[in-house]
Amino acid sequence: MSNYLDLRKKLVKDVNHKFKTNRLGKNYSKLKALLNLEIGAILAFVFVKFKIKPNQITFLYIFLILIGVYLFFTGQDKFVLVGCLIFFFKNSIDLIDGFIARVQKNSSEMGHILDTWAGQISLIGFQVAIGLYLYSVLENINYLYLIIINLLTYALDFKKHFLTNKLNFKKKNLDMRDHFFREKLSLKKIIIKVLLFFEYDGRSRYTDLILLLILFEMYLGYILLLNLIFIFWSIINLIKFFYKIMRIYEIYK
Repeated sequence: MSNYLDLRKKLVKDVNHKFKTNRLGKNYSKLKALLNLEIGAILAFVFVKFKIKPNQITFLYIFLILIGVYLFFTGQDKFVLVGCLIFFFKNSIDLIDGFIARVQKNSSEMGHILDTWAGQISLIGFQVAIGLYLYSVLENINYLYLIIINLLTYALDFKKHFLTNKLNFKKKNLDMRDHFFREKLSLKKIIIKVLLFFEYDGRSRYTDLILLLILFEMYLGYILLLNLIFIFWSIINLIKFFYKIMRIYEIYK
């Protein structure tokens, strides 16, 4: 496809179809999505021109995430700023690998697996980046321990391992968020609601809010809230980990 406007038109149609049942969002979310769309259209045109395959784009996305993590690890303001830009604009690339695959009629099961894997790397990578940044700036080894704990909770995620089992997740969902909405109002429900509110799930708005906090604290010259947020993320990850163990025990006992 040699015409940029035609490709952009197809991308807009593809994005609108993608969000047909999942709203594009309001206010900031919609503005950010439109920004990613415009940048994504330019990148898609370049990738198509140079005949870069969708899976290669996914690997490029993963590589950029890892670069962003390293830049945060340096703790140097100028590099952290570049890392913030990478995490701020990363969805522009994530938006187009599947689109190009569909345009080129080159969709595959491997592509879907890679895309899911890239999403997990982005989710975990951002949390690791924040932990490494705090370790570098505050010179506190406890943040490295928290990073290891977070990585272990993801690596030993019972829900992911049991997906290959015969357990019917449609009837017996282990997700804390789904189980929460089936319970009556109680202290337990209020606590879970607070945890779910602060849980980092990769949402663009949440990521951008953390990036804004980093820039604000860089301007102030000291860490104000970021360390508390990261510690809270670690606590939530541990709670989710043991919650899934408990739910599996309840299902199988």
